Amino acid sequence: MKLQTSVNQDRLYGLDVVRATAIILVVLYHWPKTESQQIFRIISHFGYLGVDLFFVLSGYLITGQSLGLISKGKFGLKSFYVRRFMRTLPNYYIILLISAFLEGLNRYDWRYLFFLQNIGGIYSFTHSWSLCVEEHFYLFLPLILIFIARKNWFKYIPTLTIMILASEIIIRWIIWNRHRPDLAYAADVNQGYEIYFKHLFYPTYTRLDGLAIGSFLAYLKHFQKSLWSVLMDKTHYLFAMTFIILLPVFYLIYNKTHFFNSVLGYSAISIGMAFLVVSSLSEKSVLQKVKIPGITFVSILSYSIYLTHGHALDLSYFIGKHFSLSPYGLIQIILQTFLILGIASMLYWGLEKPILKRRDMILKKI
Repeated sequence: MKLQTSVNQDRLYGLDVVRATAIILVVLYHWPKTESQQIFRIISHFGYLGVDLFFVLSGYLITGQSLGLISKGKFGLKSFYVRRFMRTLPNYYIILLISAFLEGLNRYDWRYLFFLQNIGGIYSFTHSWSLCVEEHFYLFLPLILIFIARKNWFKYIPTLTIMILASEIIIRWIIWNRHRPDLAYAADVNQGYEIYFKHLFYPTYTRLDGLAIGSFLAYLKHFQKSLWSVLMDKTHYLFAMTFIILLPVFYLIYNKTHFFNSVLGYSAISIGMAFLVVSSLSEKSVLQKVKIPGITFVSILSYSIYLTHGHALDLSYFIGKHFSLSPYGLIQIILQTFLILGIASMLYWGLEKPILKRRDMILKKI
């Protein structure tokens, strides 16, 4: 799927809705809010689930694209890495450089250069943890798929998915039992959260559920075509299942440090998000039919927004403070929205899009 500035036949509007929803959730999670804004605080409390939605979507898209190329005999390591790394690395390193300049080099260590900052605690450019998970996925996925293709073991992908999910649950259970963030939270909220995020939320080895489930969806599309056809015909039921699964899960994961969220939550969330992703792919889906102005624009900018929204919110705070704006008033909200979209647009059109064009030229020669 090519990233372009206008809608074309290669873009699925339903996926644009999913991608835009994911980035909006992430931004809301970091959006400034007051103690009195109870409803907004509850909604934004679950904004981090946008990352889980991104994981499922990435697993489906990247694995699906790779399986399609394998079936045509056109899959190769070089083209895969060029495609993925030219998509993600330039934007990341530019924003990393800007972040280090603004915050000070002493706040960044060598791990940020190699996408390892999500291991052992991350205290600056914190939302880059999910990029680490994605990059690790990109690094190993093609090797796994080539091995599976050579052995013709595609039928074992469902078993591999179950093994990954089971392993993730066991790993998180061991870590949770060892560090007990819930007990630390009861004694000191900040300490409880620090333990939870450092040992359970950020590391790649605890966050593979969504990517594995997304990859499994790609397997269903390419190797279980009759079942996939049924799913595409029952899209309304799939959309409903998203909320049937997630609504009770929201209640169970509200306290992040407790057992359910820490051990089982990521798997349950990813399963619910998988129903949403699949439901968005059908032409019958309500997500395909209901057109919302600006959704495709936000979807196109989603990666740039993810990288820059923290700096945009910081800049809006300083501007608002300088002009004595109410930090939670309408003018400040408009300013925040303008800066988030404006800075992301500059990154996209100034760097991301030109590099993507260059990437496409390189891929034609491989």
